Amino acid sequence: MLRRLIERRLGDIAATLPPAASAAAAAAAAASPTPAPAPAPAPFVRVVHPTAQLATGPAAGAGGGSILVFDSSFNPPTMAHMELVRQAIAQIAPLPADAAEPASPPAAAAPAAPRFAHHVLLLATNNMDKPVSGAGIVDRLEMMCLAAGEIAADPPCHVALTNQGRFVDKLHALQRIAPACRPYFVVGADTLVRLLDARYYPLRADSAAKAQAHHPLAHAGLRSAMRSFFEGGGRLVCAGRSLDGPDAAAQGSGRDAGPDAEIEPEEVQRRAFDELLDMHVRAGNLDAAWRSMVLWLPGWSSLTSQASPMTGRHPGSAIKLADMSSTKVRRLAAEYWRARDAAADKEHVDGILGQMRAMADPRIVDFVIEKQLYRG
Repeated sequence: MLRRLIERRLGDIAATLPPAASAAAAAAAAASPTPAPAPAPAPFVRVVHPTAQLATGPAAGAGGGSILVFDSSFNPPTMAHMELVRQAIAQIAPLPADAAEPASPPAAAAPAAPRFAHHVLLLATNNMDKPVSGAGIVDRLEMMCLAAGEIAADPPCHVALTNQGRFVDKLHALQRIAPACRPYFVVGADTLVRLLDARYYPLRADSAAKAQAHHPLAHAGLRSAMRSFFEGGGRLVCAGRSLDGPDAAAQGSGRDAGPDAEIEPEEVQRRAFDELLDMHVRAGNLDAAWRSMVLWLPGWSSLTSQASPMTGRHPGSAIKLADMSSTKVRRLAAEYWRARDAAADKEHVDGILGQMRAMADPRIVDFVIEKQLYRG
């Protein structure tokens, strides 16, 4: 029933979604010469769950037009994804200039009002440098709906799909369905590095020359895109590390890291975050005012899975959230299928399932098994 609902709300765009390739095929495509770009499709954000639209402004109630958006590949969603959303909801509030109305002390017995008008799990069909591989788009959306149902949020988490890869384009696509909204995008460190990578923002030579007359050290295309993003209402919340695995973070940093690489302490991540932003301010790619619209989410990665309300059903499975990643869950799933195909003993197979359930919600693990995802 959930899948039929998703497909119905996707409507005419369902037929245009890219199929999922195997990991090997995706790697081969990434290594091959870049093909000529196809005509750009019309930008969209399609909300698929629990409702088909987002209300902003007075109709949205508390939170006004500020929306907390968690954009990831969800391949698959892990407990780290879900706990990060909870921590962002608990810790992040709209900047004073974005608040629906001036802050005032709450009444003594009044419950805390929601800080954001909406919380959104967003999947992009066209993420920069990340071709669709592993689970297909509709499978991921279904897993996102399962994850959203386990996140106790007020208002509830929506699940949405976009065909835009760059955050400045995601912002404007969101504002097509929720005019004047101010999205706070929660991102990992690897995504922040890519977001500030000048190669994603080409600019015509005449426009570049005009812009560099005012900011000679800046990359004109990057600065123009950041102006459009921040002055257009976009905000960023950095969670420090990648949720797809340390290997994904390495793509943006130039470091050679594998799925089992050690996660750096939070103070080291925070220092790297500040240095990255300060470097772009000095270069003129960011104004100081825009830099203040990039927030840091502290502390979440020091939590363990046992500390999460979701995982009380897994006694003894304490795993540091910073050590979880979609990459590890996919690798365990592939190991599970190999063990099943080789008729390994039940204890071994159950042990692999136990490791998967220590990193991903049991409903999502059951979905992976039912759909036979990540066979490799």
